Amino acid sequence: MSDHYSILGLTKNATNAEIKTAYRRLVKVYHPDKNPNNPGAVEKFRLIQEAYDTLSDSSKRTKYDHKVNYSSYAYSYGGSTTQEQNQTKTRTKKYTFTDEDLKRRQYYKEHYKQNPKQKTNTAEQKKAYNEVKYILFSVPIAIALLFFIINIYNREKTEDKKTLPALIQKQESPAEAVPVEEKTAVTTGAEPYNYLFGSPKIDRRTLQVVQVTNWSGMDAVVCVVDAKTNKPVRNYFVGNNYNILYEYLPEGTYYLRNYVGKTFNKTKKHPEQTTVSGVFEGESQFQTFPKDTFVISLSRHDTLARDIAFIKNPKSKNIIDAKTFFSL
Repeated sequence: MSDHYSILGLTKNATNAEIKTAYRRLVKVYHPDKNPNNPGAVEKFRLIQEAYDTLSDSSKRTKYDHKVNYSSYAYSYGGSTTQEQNQTKTRTKKYTFTDEDLKRRQYYKEHYKQNPKQKTNTAEQKKAYNEVKYILFSVPIAIALLFFIINIYNREKTEDKKTLPALIQKQESPAEAVPVEEKTAVTTGAEPYNYLFGSPKIDRRTLQVVQVTNWSGMDAVVCVVDAKTNKPVRNYFVGNNYNILYEYLPEGTYYLRNYVGKTFNKTKKHPEQTTVSGVFEGESQFQTFPKDTFVISLSRHDTLARDIAFIKNPKSKNIIDAKTFFSL
C-alpha cells in the first residue's frame, strides 16, 4: 500500500489546505509535460495524483487511515507477511524525496508556517514600542501645558492688583551729576500723594508707554495731569538721575507738574497747606508746563518707552505755588 502522506511530504495531521499546497507544488515538479523523457517522473506523478485524490476526499481519507492503522497493527503483531514487508520497504526507498524536494519543504516551513511564539513576541515588542512612543510624545506636551497654566495664573494675579507699579530705570546723566545725600524717606516709584489725588487711573486698553527722565540735579515728585480737568491721574517720586515709565494711562491729553527739591519727608506737613503731608525739607520748587502736552490714544499701540519731557532744572521758569500744584 502506498504511503500517501509520505508521497506528498505530509504528516497524518495535515490539513486540507496543506494537502492542496503540497499537491500543487509537487505537480509543478513531476508533471509529464515537464518530464517527457523521464518514466520515473511519470510514475511518481501518478502516485502523487492518487495520493491527492485519496486525501483530499474526507470519506476516502478516513477509510485510508483506518486501513493504514490496521496494517500497522497487524505488522506489529506478526500479521503481515514477509512479502508485504519487502514491498513496503521497496516502495519506501523507491519514492523518497530528493534533496531539492526537501529544500522546498524547508523553505515552505520557514516562510509559510510562522512560529506562534515568534508571532507573540513580535506583537509584544510592537506594543511596547508604541507605549514608549506615546510617553515620549505626551511628556513635552504636558510640561508645556503646565507652564502655560502657570503663566495665565501669574498674569491674572498681576492684573488683579489695585495699583500699577512704575517701571524704574537708572539713568546716566549727560553731564556730571550733582551729588545728593540719600536722606529721602521714599524711593523712586513711590506714590506719596495717592491719599490726596486718589488711586492711579488705569486703562489697560492703551498700550503706549510714557517715559520721564530726571536730570534736574534734585529729587522730584512728578504728576501726570489731565489737560481737560487739570487733575493729576498719576504721581510718582523720581530720584535724581532716574527715569520712570508710565503705563496704561487713560486716553486723553496730559502735561506734567513737578515738585523738585532735596530731602523729601513724607510725614511732615506743608507750612502753607496744612492738609498736605509730604514736603522737601531743603531747597524746593514747584513747576508746571501746560504747553508741553502729549496724547494717549487707543488707536496707537506704541509699547516703546519714549522721552516725553525732562524734569526741568530748578533755575527754569514756569514756577507755580503749592496751592496750584496740589489743586487745593
